[in-house]
Amino acid sequence: MEEINILLAQSKLNLAIYSLELSLSDIQKKHPTRLDLIEPMKTHLNGLNDALNVFRHLEKEVRTLKSLNFNYHLENMDLKYQNEQLRKTHKNLINGL
Repeated sequence: MEEINILLAQSKLNLAIYSLELSLSDIQKKHPTRLDLIEPMKTHLNGLNDALNVFRHLEKEVRTLKSLNFNYHLENMDLKYQNEQLRKTHKNLINGL
């Protein structure tokens, strides 16, 4: 997944949380007795915050894995180069005998 898509998704989730917080605050001020609205909104807000925390954790994990993958790729390329050099040396040694 492209990093821009990850950032956009995270921004959308942040916006949903912010909107829900504003709506919840407004309902709590104007209709404090409407627990039938307030309680489910609190539950959904907690769920969205949990989802955002998981999202951030997974994003960090993806970045770490990308970095490891890049490092392994560099190591692999270096080993391929060394292997090719050893093959050339081996071939030269065999031909020189």
